Amino acid sequence: MRRAEAGLLLLEAMVALVLLGLAVVAMLQLLSGAADAAVRARGHTEALALAQSEMDRLVSSAAVGSLEKETPEARSRRRSSATATW
Repeated sequence: MRRAEAGLLLLEAMVALVLLGLAVVAMLQLLSGAADAAVRARGHTEALALAQSEMDRLVSSAAVGSLEKETPEARSRRRSSATATW
């Protein structure tokens, strides 16, 4: 009977090692997927920041361009209406 018990313990240990190995492989795959997702998210964040910066630059240059095209009469009207509200 001792020999049968020893064989059973060996089989249990082998099954436990296989399960542990499968768990380790699954964890490594999850870790790899998370690292890939973080790299993609960083790229999206950098692209978003660049796009926002470019939009701000375009809006700013458009605002400056519209002020440069403004006639002196319109500019004086804008200034007088701004001071009249105070």
